[in-house]
Amino acid sequence: MTALRVAMVGLGWWGRKMAAVLAAVPDRIAIVRGVEPGPADGFPFPVTRDYDDALADPAVEAVILATPHDVHEAQIDEAV
Repeated sequence: MTALRVAMVGLGWWGRKMAAVLAAVPDRIAIVRGVEPGPADGFPFPVTRDYDDALADPAVEAVILATPHDVHEAQIDEAV
């Protein structure tokens, strides 16, 4: 089985928690890029401040949103 390659959007408390859980199943879901407007050091994947960078990355097949609920609709529209 090939891992689904995702961008983790939002690396605050909840995003970091999800990234830690997903690290346990790298053969199923692999985080290949992160998006975080604030400081984000120490991740084993590249992190950008710009969501558009992640959407333009050919390695990204899907996004996981760990962002405030009020921005989900716009972020989903952009991803689609």
